[in-house]
Amino acid sequence: PSQQVNQLPSVTLLSPANGDLISEDDNPIAFSYSASDPEDGDLSASVSLSSSIDGAISSPAHLSVGQHQITVQVIDSAGASAVDIISLEVTAHINVAPELQILSPSDGSVIVEIDNPVSFVLSATDLEDGDISANVQLSSSIDGLISNSAILSVGNHTISASVSDSDGAVSEQQISLQILPHQAPTLTQDFDLGIPTENWSFYASDSAVGRTQVVDGRLRMDVTTNNIYALNEAVFDVDLRNARSAVLHFWQSDRGDELEVMPAVFNGHVNADGVAISNDGLTWYRALDSSLLDVSISGQNYAIDLNALIAEIQINYDGSFAYGDNFKIKFQQYDNYTYPSDGREWDDIRIDVTYSALTITPADKVSLLLSEEDIGQARCHNYQLHNDGSESLSWQAVTADSRLTLDVSSGELSAGQQDVVQACWSTAGLALGDTLNDVIVFSDSTAGGKTQRLEIELLVSMANPQPPFIQNFSNGMPPANAGHWSFYSSDSVGRIAAVDGLLRMDVVTNGTFSLNEAVLRLDLAGQGHVQLSFFQVEISDEIHAMPKSFTDHHNSDGVAISMDGVTWYQVVDASGLEVGNVGQSYNIDLDAELARIQSTYDPSFAYTSEFFIKFQQYDNYASPKDGREWNDISVTVVP
Repeated sequence: PSQQVNQLPSVTLLSPANGDLISEDDNPIAFSYSASDPEDGDLSASVSLSSSIDGAISSPAHLSVGQHQITVQVIDSAGASAVDIISLEVTAHINVAPELQILSPSDGSVIVEIDNPVSFVLSATDLEDGDISANVQLSSSIDGLISNSAILSVGNHTISASVSDSDGAVSEQQISLQILPHQAPTLTQDFDLGIPTENWSFYASDSAVGRTQVVDGRLRMDVTTNNIYALNEAVFDVDLRNARSAVLHFWQSDRGDELEVMPAVFNGHVNADGVAISNDGLTWYRALDSSLLDVSISGQNYAIDLNALIAEIQINYDGSFAYGDNFKIKFQQYDNYTYPSDGREWDDIRIDVTYSALTITPADKVSLLLSEEDIGQARCHNYQLHNDGSESLSWQAVTADSRLTLDVSSGELSAGQQDVVQACWSTAGLALGDTLNDVIVFSDSTAGGKTQRLEIELLVSMANPQPPFIQNFSNGMPPANAGHWSFYSSDSVGRIAAVDGLLRMDVVTNGTFSLNEAVLRLDLAGQGHVQLSFFQVEISDEIHAMPKSFTDHHNSDGVAISMDGVTWYQVVDASGLEVGNVGQSYNIDLDAELARIQSTYDPSFAYTSEFFIKFQQYDNYASPKDGREWNDISVTVVP
């Protein structure tokens, strides 16, 4: 028989294509090929690959940088072979610099120095390293290296942000900020445009008879019905934080109004004529003797040195009385006939203010918690002092309660310098539910008086609960004292109450803004897979955006978490709460939030034995025009 001639196999390298350029970042590289033989059929599984640089390879293959000849070969069962050869070049990795953004403040922002510290929100991501926001370095053209929460000096700053990846590639971003000195604000009020709404509140002891109205550009107080007495009040709320001195100016006329003498000090309301001041809205101190208001219809201009008045109050009544962010001035009239038989008129109210260079943070009330099991141990809090001025100053600090001690009670601060004062409560002899309250008064040598009056309290509470924790409000408000909840309103008009089984936040007086907070405290030390769930109803409440991070309190809506009760991180912004009066249930993966905070802000952020969750609302009208409601709050560990 004749011998059959073996036919040659064939092989083709399909991809990559001949002449391709491939980055080493694309390793490993997959090869596609086909091989067949007339006698043996499909031989694709028998193909061998080799590189002129790396030798024998398989698909997918890690190829070295360089110009490669790739050979694909196949051999049939009779020993006949076929090859296909292509050329390709593997190029070296090109490291791409990280993407860096300064998200907040925005470029060109103008910030008043009293709003220090300035919080920077940064974002840095890298193709290879991922989120490297925590590695960003900040510097100021005036203050040098700064942190993400920095007290900046007055002036025009160039803020530079810089970050490098693991391969050394550097990205930089810059923004411009202007820090303005805290000049005296325009604390003035005339009545040409009618009754003011912002920063003013009005009261009549008999709402059917008492009358406060604007007539011919002046604020007039009288009654609508003769022979019925009524007390009329107009209260001006002003922010006098860090005030060094202040002088109150106003014009007043009386129209046959009999004098009802105002006592030197009173609580709430008193049937009298005069002007009074308060820093809490409860206890009032006479600013002007009533007899000085008896000036007839022609009227008179007045000037009251508030520094001298405060010094007198400190000596005779309250050594801790001082300027604050909610300082109140009350103008009042009491009589029983309509104008022009009785009544008073007020106008051209003005406060001339100069400010201290001493800034103290936090400036808001500090509430410290002590577990029952820790009674006997000191509970401390740090205050940061900063000299924002251009000259040195000396300061002093005093407390009223002997159980509250300061590690430093006086010192010197050169221009731009900062220092820390630690306040510690002695807790020996306390019991569950006990509360300690005190005021730390800081005085500034350049101010000639008290500059800040800082409230601090200590609450002895039960041991913090661990998950699972569930709270609804069908039985009313949870206990604030000694419980796991604490509640805060920035103004006396703020209201937090259990209504129809929901925790409602709004105000009692329309037109006046207040921040309302409900803070839950839990023991989450060592926990994982933690989920926060809650239900929220929005009652026509406007959006007030919550920053990604803030200290103590912020006038906004949202939900935030903290491991120390001081520095807070947003987990739900106001926009996420805009759901209408039908409401919505929320489920938050707290583990994911922790990971985000650690990578972006604080690598040490963790679950602690005192972990805080804050629910808050900010607006200026009572329900149903404004407000938020919360319910079914739970913290659980999800398997």
